[in-house]
Amino acid sequence: MRKEEETLKKIGTWLIRGDTGQSSLSLCAVYFGTDEKSLNIPYDLGDFDRCISFLNLLTKGEEKFVLRKAALLDENWRRIYYSWEDLMILYHEEKGKELMEKLNSMRKEREIVIEL
Repeated sequence: MRKEEETLKKIGTWLIRGDTGQSSLSLCAVYFGTDEKSLNIPYDLGDFDRCISFLNLLTKGEEKFVLRKAALLDENWRRIYYSWEDLMILYHEEKGKELMEKLNSMRKEREIVIEL
C-alpha cells in the first residue's frame, strides 16, 4: 500500500471513530484542499489534543503542509503556526494551563477564554 493510501485509510478510521472536534476537522478539511477562509481553532485542551491526534496520522511533511496551509487561510491559525514549537513543548511537558494561556493570547478579537 502506498503512503498516500495508508494515510487516507488512517484518516477514514479516525473520522469513523468520531474522536473529532471542530478544530481537528478544520485541519482535516485543509488536508483535503479546502479554501475556506474561516477555520476553527482549538478552544480547550481536548480540542488541541484532537488536533494533535489528527496531525499524528500524517507524515511529517504532510503535517507541516497542513499547518502552513491553515496559517495561510486563517489569521488565528497563522499565530498558532508561528508558535507551534513552543506550543508543542508545553503540550509534551503537560503544561495544559500555560498552553491554553498561550493559545488565548494568540486569538484575534475573540472574547472566549479557553478553560481547562
